[in-house]
Amino acid sequence: MANAISVMKDFGTRRITILSQWGAGDSFGSMNFLFRALFQHSNMKYGLAAHNALDKETRQAGVDFVLVRACVLADGEAAPVRVYPEDSKSIGFLPKITRASVARFMVEACEKDDFIGKSPVISN
Repeated sequence: MANAISVMKDFGTRRITILSQWGAGDSFGSMNFLFRALFQHSNMKYGLAAHNALDKETRQAGVDFVLVRACVLADGEAAPVRVYPEDSKSIGFLPKITRASVARFMVEACEKDDFIGKSPVISN
């Protein structure tokens, strides 16, 4: 991440949009008990730790960012996206989102100012 931020600053790029994961940062508490156990007691804890470290480093970098936290990925066409706050408390037991929906949301997050400095959790 440090290299990407360094290059951004060299070229005057102000914004980065990163695909993170549901469960990183403040959204961990919104995961159902099965997912929380999985991410605490299996090898998946290392990926979550990496996402948490990326979150922290990005927030301290001094650039505009959007950390998109996608829930369970699914196949399918792009569909309307539901956006939840960083804690995503009302997201439900097993939320899903299509990869196409994630891609569309990330492009829009690059083009608009709605989510700068935020970590929206998204689902369909």
